[in-house]
Amino acid sequence: MATQRITWSRPIAADASKDGTGGTLIMVADAVFGSIVSFVRVISAGSTAAGVFNLWINNGSMMGNEKNNTLFESIDIPACSGGSANRHIDIPLDLELPPGYKLTYSLGSASDGFLHVTAIFKDKVA
Repeated sequence: MATQRITWSRPIAADASKDGTGGTLIMVADAVFGSIVSFVRVISAGSTAAGVFNLWINNGSMMGNEKNNTLFESIDIPACSGGSANRHIDIPLDLELPPGYKLTYSLGSASDGFLHVTAIFKDKVA
């Protein structure tokens, strides 16, 4: 039986590289059987500037080498302030990642630390 897993992080700096090399790691697929990513949630827990959220797939090798990364999704993030805080964007995936592959993300503009990024996934079993 596959076990549900949850991982998260909070980005702060923008990534101007546009090739995934400066991305933030959100999850690594099971090393033996791989994993299935259900969705990624981006949520604001306070005031944030508008920007772009880029979701990358890495082939399990060094994230710093652009040949190991591919842009999978790019989504506009609206500015949030005051009463609009706590808005979230769900990115449905149902994405099957091979063993050791990584899911990373980057922001097109700096965040003040109020964005939270969460991945919900299951490791595959034999």
